[in-house]
This record gives sequence, structure tokens and C-alpha cells, in this order.
Amino acid sequence: MNKQILQKVKYFLERLSSKPNIGGLLITDASIQYLSIEAGSIKPYTIKLPYGVIRGGRVIDEQKFREALTQLHDALTKDQRVIIPVTVILPSSGIYTQSFNVPNIGLDKLKEAAGLNIQMISPMSPDHAYMTWQVVRETQDQFELLGAFAEKAFVDGIRQTLELTHFSPIVLEFSSLALTRLIELANITGERPAILISISSDGMNLSIIKNKALYFDYFRSWASIQGDKKEITKDYFESIVGEELQKVINFCVSKFKDAPERIFLVTPGFEEGMQTYIKTHFALPTVLFSIPSWNISSSWYAAIGAALRENASYKFGDPINFAPITSGDFFLQEQTIRFIRLWRGVTVAVLGIIFILFAGGAYILGNELLKTKNHLAIFTANLPQKELAQLEGNVSLFNALVKNVGDVELSKKPWPEFFDRLEKITTSQNIIVDKIEAGTFDEPISMIAHGSDTNSIVDFKNTLIKEKDFDNVDLLVSQIASREDGTVGFQISFKYIPQTKKPS
Repeated sequence: MNKQILQKVKYFLERLSSKPNIGGLLITDASIQYLSIEAGSIKPYTIKLPYGVIRGGRVIDEQKFREALTQLHDALTKDQRVIIPVTVILPSSGIYTQSFNVPNIGLDKLKEAAGLNIQMISPMSPDHAYMTWQVVRETQDQFELLGAFAEKAFVDGIRQTLELTHFSPIVLEFSSLALTRLIELANITGERPAILISISSDGMNLSIIKNKALYFDYFRSWASIQGDKKEITKDYFESIVGEELQKVINFCVSKFKDAPERIFLVTPGFEEGMQTYIKTHFALPTVLFSIPSWNISSSWYAAIGAALRENASYKFGDPINFAPITSGDFFLQEQTIRFIRLWRGVTVAVLGIIFILFAGGAYILGNELLKTKNHLAIFTANLPQKELAQLEGNVSLFNALVKNVGDVELSKKPWPEFFDRLEKITTSQNIIVDKIEAGTFDEPISMIAHGSDTNSIVDFKNTLIKEKDFDNVDLLVSQIASREDGTVGFQISFKYIPQTKKPS
């Protein structure tokens, strides 16, 4: 009963107030990267870290780390009081993952069963570790889960420094989880397993994705790859990649009884070499994962995946999160505060406007009443009563006709003009409209269509943005998909705000 009431409260607040925009914050040994997505556009910021501030994922110089975060906050807003909510990607070297199964005894008991099992498989003492998990697959007999572990001191040190510099870390996760989410939103994976290789300034991650979920993640830092060698040569690095990749392929075959369908690469600076090496030595389809609609380096993809966390849907509750509260609880708190602030301001403003209107109206009506009495006295004195009655009837008829004409004019909706404009734009961009969903011009219009390629879709979106009567243009990246006829389908929403013609 209490859960149903809480859901109704959340729904009520979501209808009356907007969710705060959550940025993605990626922390590595070399830099702090922040990225936010607003109205379909991205805003990236980078703060370089001096060597040794973070080493092996551990904060060594807390003071310089705090200074870097303060510098980032100043770049985002000049108001020091503003708390910036973020989804934080922790350094991969401090995260450990392991898959495990629990019996399918119902969703209501899943949390309890998962909590007991994850403590048993934890590689560190439960008293000194944060343990979190998410469901990757459900069968009739069991739930397959991915567990993640991190030392409390490691997580708390980063979280507390973020809070001291006016950031609110509502989610703490890791790079492979954010990249898997981005690939899932792109809708380019199937039921067969696939391998994701990602390279960052910290090292190399190898992950297994199946059914749009992360099943396995393994990280090797540059320090562990280099070992006692003075430098990492190309041949030595490729040998390490081949050795680790073969291990992951063997694990994939043993677990799923199926070889990987393809390998996704997010390897900024290593794209061509990695793709050539894997094709030559493993004969597996290799895909350089990219987001063509956004002109940004793949080194930002993990931050984009973090910023899009709240856009993804989860059937079994919140996914992996090392933060002490869930993102759902955070949003409920934020929306409650925003709701109170919004409607407090609205109430004061409305009462003030009503008072001004009443005072002004009383003054104007008093003056007009006096003027009307004077004019009526003069008018009635100069005109016979019969003519006056006839004139009043004509005036009433004229006023009624004017009102009818006004009502008809107000009822017009410029739909023909809208469809004419849209037809010209789609024709010029070689876009074919499949379906349009529209109610009134006060609501967003949703359109499903297809074009020859992704470039024509992006050009069409940019053309709509430039049109003066179109606003809030939002191209849904997750709905872009190739069709059987070779074209590319997509879904886009926008508002049409026709210019009001003033009477001459």
C-alpha cells in the first residue's frame, strides 16, 4: 500500500515539475571530463590533472583534486551555491565485477536473495566494501546477476570531495557500464554475445555484452601491461591484446556455448591498428563504434553514456550504483524541493497580480462609469427616445456580429500552412514521412520518417532548428535504425509555433 502511494506521489511531482539535468563526470588518472546534454546538444568540459594527483585510480593528492573540481564547477556556473548533480564514472582500477545466479523466487524477494549471495562472493570484507548488483537476465528458474564491488574508502574519498566542491554524485558507476548503455541505446546488439574493447588513459577494458546487458568486465591498467619494461612497444601491446582477447573469447564460448558475434571498439587513438590486428588474428567482425550525429571524439563516449543513464529503462529496478541513495530517491527529493519552490513563487506572483488587477480595475471602472454617465446624459438629451432605441438595437446587432467574426477567426488553426512548410522541408532534404502524431500546436508533434542515410537525417534536423516557426527539435538517437530497403528510419519531435499576424 505504501509503495503504491509513493508511486502516485512520484507521478504527481513528475507531472508538475521537471527532472534536473544530470551530467556525466568521468574521472581518470589524467583528467576530469564533464559532459551534459541539453536540447539534443552536448556541452563537454575537460580539466587536466597534474601527474600524480590520481594514480592507479587512487586519489594521491586530495588538495589538487579538490582544486581541479572547483575549477570545473567555476567553468559550469559562477554561482558557488549551485549544486550540480552528476553521474560519476569511477576509475576502473578500483572496481571489481563478478556474475552470479539466484533462484527465481519472485521479484519481491530478489533484493534479499541477491544481497545474501553477493556478500558470499565478495572479494573483500563486506564491512569495508560497497556491493551493488543488477539483473542481466531472467529465466523461469533463476535470475542472472552482475555484481560490482569497491572499497568504501576508495568510493567515499571521491564522493566526499565531490560534495565539498558542490557536486552531487547521485550515481557512482564504472566505464564499461556507461559504454554498454550507450551501445544499448543505439540498438545495434542482438541476442548473441559481443565483445567490447575500450581504451582510456587508465588502461584497457574487455567486456562481454549479451541481450543488451553487461555480463562480464575485465580491466588491465597501463602499469600492469608495462610491467618492468621501459616502454610499451606496438608489437608487445598487440601481443597483450591478443592474449587477453583470446581469454575473453574462451570464457564467452564456455559460458554461452557460442562464439562472439562481433567486437566493438572504443579505442581513441588506436582505431586503425586495433581493427587491423583483430581482423588479421581473430577473423571476427570488428566495428568501430561511433555516434555520427554528434561530432565528438570517442574518448567522450563513456561520459555520454553516463549522462544518458536516466534515459535508459530498467525492468528490475535501479542498475549498479555505488552511491548511498538510489537515483530514484534523489529525483524524488529534488522534484519535491523544485515543486515547493515553483508553486511558492507562482502563488505569490498570482496573488500580487490579482491585487494589482483589482486595484487598477476598480480605478478604471470608476472613471469609466463617471464618463459614461456624462456621455449618456448628453446623448439622451439630444436624441428622441425612438431613435435612441433603434440605435441601441443596431449597436447590439453589430456587436454580436463582431463577436461571431472574432470567434471564427480564433477557431482557425494554421494546419494547411504547417503541412505546406513541412512538405517543402522534407522534399528538399529527401525525407519521406511515414507517420505524424499531433494534437494541438501547444503540444510537441512527433514524426516517424526515413531518409537515405544518417547524414540526410542530421541535415533535416539542423534545417528544422534553423526554421523560425519550429522549436524544441529533438532527434531520438535510440530510434535511428537501418531498414530492410536500405534507408534509415528515425523519430523526431518538435513544436510548431506559427507567427501571429497582427492586424494592420
